[in-house]
Amino acid sequence: QYKLHLTRSTKGGISWFPPNEVRAGPTGFADSPGSGADLWLTFLVGGRVIVAVSHDWGETFSAVDVGAPQDASLGIGTVPQTIVLTNDTTLVFFAHDRGVEGDWRLFMARSTDGGATYELRQLSETYALGPSVRVVDGAIIAVWDTTEDFRFRSVTSLDGGATWSEEV
Repeated sequence: QYKLHLTRSTKGGISWFPPNEVRAGPTGFADSPGSGADLWLTFLVGGRVIVAVSHDWGETFSAVDVGAPQDASLGIGTVPQTIVLTNDTTLVFFAHDRGVEGDWRLFMARSTDGGATYELRQLSETYALGPSVRVVDGAIIAVWDTTEDFRFRSVTSLDGGATWSEEV
C-alpha cells in the first residue's frame, strides 16, 4: 500500500517541516477554499479519484472519494485535474473506461458544497484520452485527444460546470 506525504517550507526552501501523511477517506472537507492557505491535491487510490484539501498550509488534510462509474477502473496515464472556481464549487476531470477496457470517456465530478460531496457526470461521447481543462474569461473549456487521425474534441461550460455544450 502506498502513502502520500507532504512536506512544506515557509522559508523559501531553506528549511522544511517534517512530512505529514495525507490520509484518504470519505471524511469531507473541513472548510471552504479561499483563505490563501489552501492546498488541493487530487490523486488515485486503488483506481478511485481522491481529492484532499488543506486550509492550513498543509498542516492537516481531509479527503473525499469523488466517485467513479460502476464496475470501471482508471487507466495508466490518467491524471485527474482539479479546478477550484469559488469558495463552494470544485471540479475534478479525469478519463475513465466505464468498465469496458479501452473505451475511455471524459468524466467530471462537481462539488458545490466546498468538496464535501461530488456529483459525477460523463462529458464525452467519443473516446477521450489526455484531457486538458482551462478556465478562460469565465468559460471552462475541456479538450481531449480522440486518437482518431489526431483529432481533438472539446466541451465548454459558461455556468461553473452546471451545464456543458455538445462536443465539437
